[in-house]
Amino acid sequence: MKYQKFGRLDWEISAVSLGAMQIPALTAQTGTIDADDAKRRIAAIRSAIDHGVNFIGLGFPYLQENPAGRCAYIAEALTDGYRERIRTAISIPVCGVDKTEELDRYLANQLEWYGLPDSEFLMLDGVNRLTWEKLRRLGIRAWLEKVLGLNKARYVGFSFHDDCQILQQIIDDFNNWTFVQFEYSMVDYRHHPGISGLETAAKNGLGVIISGGLKDGRLLQHIPDSVQTVWDEANEKRTPAEWSLRWIYNHAGLSTVNFELDTPERVCQLLSIAENCAPDMLDVFELLRAGKLRDLYNSRRAIQCTACRCCMPCPIGIDAPRIIELYNDAMMYDNHEIPRFVYRLEGHQKSKCTGCGICQSNCPKKFPLTDLIAKAAELFVPL
Repeated sequence: MKYQKFGRLDWEISAVSLGAMQIPALTAQTGTIDADDAKRRIAAIRSAIDHGVNFIGLGFPYLQENPAGRCAYIAEALTDGYRERIRTAISIPVCGVDKTEELDRYLANQLEWYGLPDSEFLMLDGVNRLTWEKLRRLGIRAWLEKVLGLNKARYVGFSFHDDCQILQQIIDDFNNWTFVQFEYSMVDYRHHPGISGLETAAKNGLGVIISGGLKDGRLLQHIPDSVQTVWDEANEKRTPAEWSLRWIYNHAGLSTVNFELDTPERVCQLLSIAENCAPDMLDVFELLRAGKLRDLYNSRRAIQCTACRCCMPCPIGIDAPRIIELYNDAMMYDNHEIPRFVYRLEGHQKSKCTGCGICQSNCPKKFPLTDLIAKAAELFVPL
């Protein structure tokens, strides 16, 4: 196992880290998992730790009927001495939070569900320009200092999805950040926050946890013929997972790449790929191939919206750029379940577009935003 220094800490994190309760595992919306699946997942977690993985991100069990039951197998996996061999990060949801007492409850619940008295790391989950501004008004900095003072967590960070300049503002707003997590893949090279975000976080001394490196499996499924042709044209024969992970690990500045691994076999597969990766290992031809693949996926979007946000604000609070992004995701990867889950999680179904057209009139490219918002509602909102 390879290890990297984790930001400013005097500690090295494994190149592959574990995640739990990530969106693909939650889309079934059940309160528990069956005994055989739990057994496989426990074996996967323990296998990863046995192979040197030393960090696990414990996600929040969003939209689950029985969240405690859903987390039970992870709590079990960390018994028998395994907890002492790995550092944990609990996730505190911030979307829809109206008072810090809700954060207190989420913290207490997370620790209870995962069977932990405390956690080395705490991550605010879902930070962007909108949620951060609200959190600031609620006194989030004082709340984080309180958590650190009570030793419920030793270090704090946040997951992020927004532009790079917003990332820098949030970093500047609080002096005790230790790490940041965001999605980064060959398709996200310049997207929310992209390569600029990776460089910004590293420059500010933060540990960087990469999630979504395989787009939650979507780069491995329903592969378009045009994309498969590019893979097949390469002289070296590798799996899409290998190509994708080689591209990610080629970037200096990241600390670890996070995966939810559900079988011991998948643990061995990903650890083997990561072991053969290093920064600046790709030649120009592999980089050009990645750029071509990125263009092919982006060409499948409904519209080429850059999320410039000139269309905002909406008079009734609809986040048009984010809804368009989720709709584009569904088109790009031929997978509706993941963006549908995020659409519901972020509460976009609560506001119905009136078709006033203000967003369209403000859009520099005059995209048909109201039509696409209506299509997204039809696609993502269950009947």
